[in-house]
Amino acid sequence: MANLVPFGKATHRVGFNIRSANGELTAPDSLPTILNVQKNGADTVETAVTVEQKQDSTPAPVIGAFELVLDLSVGGLNVLPGDHLSVVVVTTVGGAPVNAVADVTIAEFATDKPEMIIG
Repeated sequence: MANLVPFGKATHRVGFNIRSANGELTAPDSLPTILNVQKNGADTVETAVTVEQKQDSTPAPVIGAFELVLDLSVGGLNVLPGDHLSVVVVTTVGGAPVNAVADVTIAEFATDKPEMIIG
């Protein structure tokens, strides 16, 4: 399922976790890396997406918890409404390769405007 991101947002973060075979958060052998980034089905700027380990309130690294940081600006992925991004992330856990795909769709609705939240 794609993350829906409002057009006009400069940066977007997508969280992901790395789990052991029994489902517990686990540290990978090395920091996950970006294997491929596609915009509307074509290869694009891989350096516009980075991986960061999540931090707790201390701040200290949270084992197995990471975020993709997507630069959506003109100098980064230069997205427009309707664009679809796919990011392939790879790492190894216990010597075994692990990969996943994050999908992001840019939506045409306003950002940085007043809002009302009920509930």
